[in-house]
Amino acid sequence: MNIIRHALCLPIDSPEHHEIRDELWICGEYMVARYYLSILTGKAYDFDLVAESDFFKDLRQFLATNISPKAVEFCFDAAGEGQVSSVVLPVLVYLFHKRAGMKLNQKPTKQDRALVLLLHNWTDAQIRDELKTTDKQMTRWSVYKLARIIQKRYRAAKGF
Repeated sequence: MNIIRHALCLPIDSPEHHEIRDELWICGEYMVARYYLSILTGKAYDFDLVAESDFFKDLRQFLATNISPKAVEFCFDAAGEGQVSSVVLPVLVYLFHKRAGMKLNQKPTKQDRALVLLLHNWTDAQIRDELKTTDKQMTRWSVYKLARIIQKRYRAAKGF
């Protein structure tokens, strides 16, 4: 059975759908991203339905349309190949909860909020000021540091 296609057939607030969502984390970030993109677009991204290249093309298009054209920088590795990073997932989860009218299980952390702002192409200084934090604190955020590394690699590979 195609788990994501099955999830799309269930009411989003049903216990079975919630169980599927919780169990997908075991499969890793790539599968979780496929799930959230499926729910957000209404298109099933099960492995046997959609090729990896098509999934990444659609993910980049979704981010460019719904977040910012610059957000696609976070879907590539240094070689320019598609990847799902820890940077993209908090944004997909946030959009999912927002569109479903659901409350997040917990309040987004400053790091999660910083990632969303980073995807909107804010600078470190703008993010620091908006979140009322310090440069020192920002250097402690592991996923945020990873996001900046991915962004620099992408821009270097593309000649920016």
